[in-house]
Amino acid sequence: MTYSTNIRIDLLAYWFCLISVLLLFEKRVILAGIFLGLGFLTSQKVIWYIFASNGALIGCWIFFSREWRTAREIILFNVFIVLTIAFYILIWGTLSSFDTVLRSVFYEAFLLYNVDVYAKYTLLYWWAILIHNPFLVLLWPLTFITLVVRPKEDTLFEKRVFTIIYAGAIMFCLLPYSQIFPYYMVVTVPAFFLLYAGFFSWLYQIFSEDNSIHMKWIDRYGLCGLIFMYIAALLFIIFYFSLPPIYLMLAFIPILLGIFIIKRINVLTFILLTVLWMGLIYPLSLSLVKLPGKNARYQKFTLQLTDLLLKEGGDYIAGVDLIYNKEQPIPVMRNLGLLPLEYLKHPSEKLAKAMLPSLSMAPPMTTLDVIQLLKKSDVKFFVNTYRLELLPQTIKTYLSLEYKHYWGSIYLYAPTIEQGKQTINIKFSGQYKVEGANPNIDGKLFFNDSVILLTKGNHFSESKQPYNLTFIPQNILLKLDPKYKSDDVYKVIF
Repeated sequence: MTYSTNIRIDLLAYWFCLISVLLLFEKRVILAGIFLGLGFLTSQKVIWYIFASNGALIGCWIFFSREWRTAREIILFNVFIVLTIAFYILIWGTLSSFDTVLRSVFYEAFLLYNVDVYAKYTLLYWWAILIHNPFLVLLWPLTFITLVVRPKEDTLFEKRVFTIIYAGAIMFCLLPYSQIFPYYMVVTVPAFFLLYAGFFSWLYQIFSEDNSIHMKWIDRYGLCGLIFMYIAALLFIIFYFSLPPIYLMLAFIPILLGIFIIKRINVLTFILLTVLWMGLIYPLSLSLVKLPGKNARYQKFTLQLTDLLLKEGGDYIAGVDLIYNKEQPIPVMRNLGLLPLEYLKHPSEKLAKAMLPSLSMAPPMTTLDVIQLLKKSDVKFFVNTYRLELLPQTIKTYLSLEYKHYWGSIYLYAPTIEQGKQTINIKFSGQYKVEGANPNIDGKLFFNDSVILLTKGNHFSESKQPYNLTFIPQNILLKLDPKYKSDDVYKVIF
């Protein structure tokens, strides 16, 4: 399945970000800038990390040093980000063209960032993120407590402030972002990796027997107020997104922390058990429950049947490339994402500009364009995927008149023939089953459910009722397993 071989470079870009921030901790700002520049060239979404790194550096400069040497390091860090990007543009611009390189690095990223067709799905995306990552996302605000409750010998305070500003800046960028697809949450890997490393180091410090703690800027009532606000926000999110009630267990962590800080009762074991349950055991159990339904047997059967049908000749459409050596004849059907789907329903110049060839998107096509191409093409069947399910109703109606369910998610060529006398065009030579009437075809009478042999081309039809001529594939050596007979559209690609 060619869709599964698509390589996403986002995670590689964010590993560059992680290397960069670790180098910042070591004050190696030149190398940090180079790696962040490489990250930006890999994926322009790394601009969030440029913002976060500068926010954390400037924040720590304001709170801790205010020295020219530190300001110079911040400037040097940014200079080498710019130099890395500039060097890339210079090299590739010389080898190809500066217009192409600048368009690819900046203009296309800007176009995609401003696409708003995904905005109506933002809450759904956040629901999916929260349902699978309750601990990582929902515990994040609690880390701010480490700023006001500190161990007596707090040697890691500056780095903790850095990571909180750093992670907070990333979340600040993500919260209003309309294209927050669940898999985009890899963007948080470097930020959360550092944030929770700092949080659990702080937790270990305050629970150490030889380390006293004190509160800065607030007293115990202020601490209770912070914990109350966190729990109230947690309750709101859980009920607003209809998350499982078990996620309320996250409230145990701030409550237990409050008990320890105020009453000095050692509750570390209970905190760690809650962390273990919500951070590992429960999410893992969700995966174990869902994995049996993601065994890909249905998908494998569909691909095998698709390949066998294509060997008889003809084309297919699926909304995504399924067979690596067979290109779909309708360009927009090769990568039917939300942008081309939205353009089919509501054509606009803004959407047309964002449909980039560099992202394997076809030139903009209207509903009429697609139907005309379907009429001219030799599409023998279509594989029903969730992407085809989102097509405009006009196209879906056309498909329902030209194709009928065969097996699984495959719908075979079965043109609907209107009543009366007319010339019909048959796209494929082979056997056809007459369904729905007793037509006269080429001067011969055929009864309902009879199997007839037709050649490709024009034929004369006369019928008192509409009927279908359903193509019957030959030499299908694959066993048509009854358990895969029904269409399960969401198992073809997932």
